[in-house]
Amino acid sequence: MDNDNAQQLVLEPAGRICLGEGLADFQEMLANAVYPPAMCVVLRLAAVTYIDSSGIGEILKLFLELKNHGRDLVLTEVPPPILKIFKSTKLDRVFVIR
Repeated sequence: MDNDNAQQLVLEPAGRICLGEGLADFQEMLANAVYPPAMCVVLRLAAVTYIDSSGIGEILKLFLELKNHGRDLVLTEVPPPILKIFKSTKLDRVFVIR
């Protein structure tokens, strides 16, 4: 976790994010992102090697929680296989992906 400034919180999960493997740590990381006062949470996914529907569900849950508080979620450095999942599920239209 890294703070570039008071307005932005950067989270950097790594490895596999799937049911039974890395999901609990990912859930804890995302839950902690809701409370800091940063207006934008950046989820840098460069080091994520795999994500299943459970992990995507957690990202969607964070997105909705932040949106309800007038805050933003931005996904960055999304690996091509994971970007393909977002595009096939049309979540690339929901999330800001840079």
